[in-house]
Amino acid sequence: MNKLNLKVKINDITHTFNTPEEFETWAIKELQQWDWLQNIQAPHPKSPNFIVQQNYIRFKQQLDPLINNLKQYLDSPQQLENCKKSIINLLTNPNQHNQIIFSQSKIGLISQEIAIKDSTVATGFLAYFIVQKSTHLPIITLGSFDGSVIGSLIENKEYLTIDNKPEQMGNLLKSWDKTLDNLGEKYKSELDTLSNTNDDLIKQISKLKQTNEKNNKLQASTIETLINDTTSKLEDLTEVYNEKLSLQSSVRYWKNQTKRYNLSCWIYGICSIISAILTVFLFWYFSSKYLNVTFSKLVIWHLSIVIASSLFCIWITKTLVHMYTSNDYLKTDANERVTMINTYLALLRSKTDAIDKEHKTIILNTLFRPSTGAMLKEDNPATTIEAITKLLKTAPKIS
Repeated sequence: MNKLNLKVKINDITHTFNTPEEFETWAIKELQQWDWLQNIQAPHPKSPNFIVQQNYIRFKQQLDPLINNLKQYLDSPQQLENCKKSIINLLTNPNQHNQIIFSQSKIGLISQEIAIKDSTVATGFLAYFIVQKSTHLPIITLGSFDGSVIGSLIENKEYLTIDNKPEQMGNLLKSWDKTLDNLGEKYKSELDTLSNTNDDLIKQISKLKQTNEKNNKLQASTIETLINDTTSKLEDLTEVYNEKLSLQSSVRYWKNQTKRYNLSCWIYGICSIISAILTVFLFWYFSSKYLNVTFSKLVIWHLSIVIASSLFCIWITKTLVHMYTSNDYLKTDANERVTMINTYLALLRSKTDAIDKEHKTIILNTLFRPSTGAMLKEDNPATTIEAITKLLKTAPKIS
C-alpha cells in the first residue's frame, strides 16, 4: 500500500499525514471543538449565527467526502493527487475562511474562549472575519455587535496575551470604549437620518393616499356616469330596435300593398275608359236600331232594352271608376303609412322630441287603423268581389 504523504501548512505550521486514517483522526479532533456551532439558534438567514453555522456545516460537508476519497484512491496515484490538492485548497484557501477553526488559529482560540461565556458574541466575532472583515454585519443582537467589535480590535493587533500588564488592559478597555462611542455616534446619526427619512416618507405616503382617494372617487364617479349613460343609450337602442322589429313587417306589408293598389289603379282605370266607350257605343247602337222611329210607332220593350242596357253599362262604368278612385286613395294611404312609420322610428332614435305615452297611442292607432273602407261609402263595395256581388244583386231583371 502506498503512503499518503499529505502535507498541509496551516497557520505557519506544516502537518504531515502518512495515511488517510491519520488525517481523518486529526480532522475529527479539530472539528469536535466546534460542535457547539451546530446547536446555536439561527432564525434569520442574515444573522451572524446563521453565517458562521452555515460556513462550518459547508466546510464539514466538503471535507467528509474528501476523506473517503483518500481511502478509495490510495492505489490510484493520479486520482489521489487530485484529491490531495482539493484537501489542501479547502484547508488553506483564505477566501474560504476555514483556517480560523483550527486549534493553531489565534482567531479560533479566542472565539473558543468567548464561546464559553457567550456563544452569540463568539459567532459575531467569527462572522467579522468571515464576512470580509467588516463591522457592518446584519447585526441582530447586541452580543453579535460586541463580537464584531472585538474582531475589529483583534484585527488591529489590540488583543491580550498572558504577559499583558494591567495598564495594557486599561488601554484596551479605553480603546474599546472609544470604538463603541464612535460606532454609537455613527449609528445614532444614521438612525436620525433614517427617522427623518421615515417621517418624510410617511408624509409623502399620506399625501399620495389622499390624492389616490380623490382620484378613486373621481374615477368612480366618472365610471358610474359613463355606465349610466351607456345603460340609457343601450335601453334607447333596444327600444328603437324592438319597435323597428315590430314595425318592420308593417312597412314591408304597406309597401307591397302600395304596389298592389297601383296595379289595381291601372287595371280599373283602363277598364273604366273601356266601359265608358262601350256604354256610349251601346247606347248609340241600340238607339239607332230600336228608337229610330216616331213616338207613335215606338215599341215599349225596345225602349226597355235601351234603358236597361244603358243603366247597366252606366252602373258598371260608375263601379269601375269608383274602384279606381278607391285604389288610388288606398295607394296614397299606404305610402303615408310607410312615411309615418319611418318618421316615428326616427323620433324614437333621436330623442329630441320625446313622445309621451298618449301621443304614442294616437300615432300607433293611426298607423294600424283599418283601411278596407278607404273613401268608399257604406253602400259601395270595397273590393272587386264585393262590387260584382252587389252588382248581381242590384242588376235590373229582364222580364
